[in-house]
Amino acid sequence: MELLVGLIIPVVLSLVMYYTAKIKKEVAVGIMTGACILLIILFSHAYFIAGKGEMLKESYSWIPILTPAARAIRFTLFIDGISYALVITTLLLFIFSLIYSNGYIEREHPQFYLLMGLLLTGLIGVFISANLLAFYVFWEFMLIPSYFIIARWGYRDPAKVAFKFFIFTHAGAVFLIVGIGLIAVLTGGIGLEIFQLKEVYEKILPFWRYIFAFLTFGFAVKMALWPVHLWLPDAHAEAPAPMSSLLSGIIIEAGAYAIFRIALLTVLLGNPTLTASEATEVLVTLASLGVFTAFYGGFMALREVDVKRVIAYSSISHMGYVLIGEAAGAYALFNGITPWGLYGAIFHLTAHAWSKGLWFLVGGSIMHMTHMRDITKLGGLMDKMPLTGIAGAIGMFSIAGAPPFPCFTSEFLIIAGTGSIAYIEHRFLWIAVLTGIATLVSAAYSLRYFWQVFWYKPDTKPVEAKEANYWMVAGMLGLAILVIALGVMPWVVMSLYSLR
Repeated sequence: MELLVGLIIPVVLSLVMYYTAKIKKEVAVGIMTGACILLIILFSHAYFIAGKGEMLKESYSWIPILTPAARAIRFTLFIDGISYALVITTLLLFIFSLIYSNGYIEREHPQFYLLMGLLLTGLIGVFISANLLAFYVFWEFMLIPSYFIIARWGYRDPAKVAFKFFIFTHAGAVFLIVGIGLIAVLTGGIGLEIFQLKEVYEKILPFWRYIFAFLTFGFAVKMALWPVHLWLPDAHAEAPAPMSSLLSGIIIEAGAYAIFRIALLTVLLGNPTLTASEATEVLVTLASLGVFTAFYGGFMALREVDVKRVIAYSSISHMGYVLIGEAAGAYALFNGITPWGLYGAIFHLTAHAWSKGLWFLVGGSIMHMTHMRDITKLGGLMDKMPLTGIAGAIGMFSIAGAPPFPCFTSEFLIIAGTGSIAYIEHRFLWIAVLTGIATLVSAAYSLRYFWQVFWYKPDTKPVEAKEANYWMVAGMLGLAILVIALGVMPWVVMSLYSLR
């Protein structure tokens, strides 16, 4: 019952936060922070009682199917090392974004906290659903609170931006439901259980290419890969900073998680008739798409001057790195080699979530305190906002791939893992080389941002600014400590990973 209780708690606490925030918003934040800590303990207990490398599953009666040949669809939850790591990543990022929001959100706190609590439910549900239909419910449920948060608390033209976000991601979900529907119809509902699909794979064998294509495309929209990335720069740039932190840190990474857990490991590599040539062409194509996405996002970030759009395009670039690692890792698994690229990609989900989440909180503080968005018109903020500057340096240098920050470790594993399989398929050598070059672009836009905003002192009239309030500073510095700790001790998270 622990996993089910872990899903119910955020829903109940959302209502509690709504009513307590009407009395005192600090109490609401304290209650939800305490609830998140409780959830960390709950999920940790669930994971560790299963045993290292094992999986805990909970299954409940859900939807009866009346045809004699079909089985009832069950509501199945699970937790293993990878899902546990991503749930903890989500909860910790949520805690510091929530603390930050108490000093950042200036109106309608009860409604904001209600929607944030509901969003947390959807995020956790995606990572612990072992049934494709349940996964889809949580996948779509994430969209509802996200839409209202962007539309109500966003910048400039938030309703238009939120609508664009909703339409794009919902359109991607249409492809998901087609792929999931095919699996349900062909297997009589049995194949909806992610870890049972291999047992009935022969039933979907004639249609596996279509199912793989539909699912991958739907996940790619959420992941914001080129060319289905068009919703991301506006949504991330115009959303309130706590929401941008979760959008870039977790929501788009849910797409990356789904690609390797469902599309690659379950549908592609679960195919018993998959040939070497088929696997090679599919995975090289995905890795090449990742390379193009990495360069596209990096060059767009390098030419942008908006405080938050630079960070938004950076997120696109880093999802390209993740896709490269996933494709290279899947190829390694297919050939019986240690999938270092996949380990790097999974670790990058945590490293990027905290590092990019921190950068978005820093960007929100800059906008909040200066009321400016053009980084070329800023400068010298390190003197006026030293704590924000320190947090910004940690987030930006991590995204730049500088050691000892965590993105260095994940990017190194992705590049090394991709290069390690080049002796089997030589095209992965060029993919590894290009990925290494793409990281230089990441370093360029990150250092440009830090120099332009915090270090450079223009000759013109200095920007009027002061340090962010203590709630915002606490959220940024707390997350900055997590980033440093993850960079110094990456094995704490990586030791959780097990592939099945």
